[in-house]
Amino acid sequence: MRLTETQQAIRDTVAAFSRDRIAPNAIQWEADGRYPVELFTELAQLGLMGMTAPEAFGGTEADYVSYALALMEIAAGDGGLSTVISVHNAPAIACLLQSGSQAQKERFLPDMCAGRSIGAFALTETDAGSDASAIRTRAERSGSGYVLNGTKQFITSGRIGGVAIVFAVTNVEAGKRGLSAFVVPTDTAGFEVDKVEHKLGQRASDTCALRFVDMAVGEDQLLGREGDGYKIALANLETGRIGIAAQSVGMARSKRRSCMRGNDVPSARRSSSIRPSAFVWRILPRGSRRPKPWCWRPPHARMRASAAFPKRRWPSSLHPRRPRRSVPGHSRRWAAMDISRSSALRKSTGMCVCARFTRERPIFCGW
Repeated sequence: MRLTETQQAIRDTVAAFSRDRIAPNAIQWEADGRYPVELFTELAQLGLMGMTAPEAFGGTEADYVSYALALMEIAAGDGGLSTVISVHNAPAIACLLQSGSQAQKERFLPDMCAGRSIGAFALTETDAGSDASAIRTRAERSGSGYVLNGTKQFITSGRIGGVAIVFAVTNVEAGKRGLSAFVVPTDTAGFEVDKVEHKLGQRASDTCALRFVDMAVGEDQLLGREGDGYKIALANLETGRIGIAAQSVGMARSKRRSCMRGNDVPSARRSSSIRPSAFVWRILPRGSRRPKPWCWRPPHARMRASAAFPKRRWPSSLHPRRPRRSVPGHSRRWAAMDISRSSALRKSTGMCVCARFTRERPIFCGW
């Protein structure tokens, strides 16, 4: 696939911003558990807070290839920030573009594209994940609007968000066709952040449990028609998966570059709980403080263990006891096993696992 000049320009611009502005501050933001407000203004100036939105509402009106390329570069600098941007663009903005009325678009999209209001997607519940038909949050008719009661779980940007797309059941007897979607400002009375989840990673991107207590919304906040919620949820979850895939590629590329650099990784990052080498065991000769990454050797350049790894140079932590007897024919020899049987993946990544075979058990040295 060949990129257009516009797509290449977007990729290069976002990559430079991610390298110079995002990556150097990612550890501090992770420790603080939040992102500075001015960061979203800077992202909006690059057009990243409304990439697929029309220019009339302040968006970039880019295609989804450009959107995926931009997310990949953001994710390479900070995975949590890419999660916030991904949910904000799709499904949050995507829901308004697809199902919102003209009045709803004019009310919410300008602030969202300018980075003044972050979007959230309130679908998941304790007993309802991607199965939108299992939602228990209720929206009951009250005069010219609705009153919402219920809870949501694992909602990205639930704390910092300014607008949330909320799904609730308006007709219990209709099943899937009784689900509706509402666009709700988070400062609405009855909108409560019940809990901010403690996570192992991406702590700067808040993931929250929400509670709606007699939250009144107007009829003009209904997305589409009453009963369209299930259709809206499924359509925009599909769009959101583009962003998730782009994030995964960006973070994987960043991890691979970090592993290949080895000692070029800053010491602060090496000593933190999020280490670039967390998934790679590196061989440490006794007394050595500067290990060399070895598992990224491409298949055609693999060296025999006798030349690459000197005898009796393994720390006791990797194999505390010496095996009694090696398998005949494999004594003092190392076998390389590919992580995948796919030759295409093997050629593109060059990843391999080395193990010393003994009668007791194989001792794995890296992956």
